[in-house]
Amino acid sequence: MPGRARYIGGMRTLVATTALVLISSAAIAFELLPIESISVRGDYLALASCAFVKLDESEGGGLKKVDLIGQSRIMMEPTGSRVWELRFISTGRGQTRVDYSHMRAAFGNKNERPMAAVRSCAP
Repeated sequence: MPGRARYIGGMRTLVATTALVLISSAAIAFELLPIESISVRGDYLALASCAFVKLDESEGGGLKKVDLIGQSRIMMEPTGSRVWELRFISTGRGQTRVDYSHMRAAFGNKNERPMAAVRSCAP
């Protein structure tokens, strides 16, 4: 019986670990899928900076901005968990694609302010 108890304990650990990996993968995949994408005229850095200023006034704390080569991101993380994200991606010739991802959109409370800020910043 001691061998069987170890086998059952090992199986429980394997099942728990597999479940955790699957749940984590699903959360990451969901986070990365945009629920809205638009193409706007303008430089990605200028659009992101303008949107950040407007959103900082309306959203309050938890807003973060990261500039990378070819793209910029604005993220709302008030408690350390990402609520929404805007990605500004240079597509060349003065065009920028903006992807909006929202973690709570599946539950019906999508925030309209981030994309409204982007649209108001577009020339």
